[in-house]
Amino acid sequence: MKKIIILLVLLCVIFIINKKETIISVFNNDDQYEIYYLDFRDSNLTTNNFLDYFDNINIDVLKIEPYINPLYKDKFSFDEYLFNYSGKSNNIKKFKTKYLEELKQINYKDYTSCIINGIKINMVKVFTTKEEIKAITKSIENVKYVFNYTDYTSL
Repeated sequence: MKKIIILLVLLCVIFIINKKETIISVFNNDDQYEIYYLDFRDSNLTTNNFLDYFDNINIDVLKIEPYINPLYKDKFSFDEYLFNYSGKSNNIKKFKTKYLEELKQINYKDYTSCIINGIKINMVKVFTTKEEIKAITKSIENVKYVFNYTDYTSL
């Protein structure tokens, strides 16, 4: 009986000594993926240069909101475009087609301008890391980012 108790105590001591503790930093969250809302209202992001900034495998684009002229905003049937998993360039093509079809029926002058200059994008909802957000804000001037949509709309 004594041998069994001594053996159990030794096994417990060995288990306690071999237990490795991991230290996780609470404050360094740069490599965690989160949803961000990027505000491009004061910058020049269009469908023509969109892939220059978002053609990165570490950035998942979830949604974009285009600029719609306030004069005919109520005539548009959509004010946002949700991305699917068919690729960013394919999603931009589908968005442009849908947007330009509606714009052509409302205002032909803006339609031709959007074909040449691209469609201005006000907001992009992404799922990425904070490091990627920092890279985007460094490469494009006047970009703001927030964590929820209500903060974006109140800016």
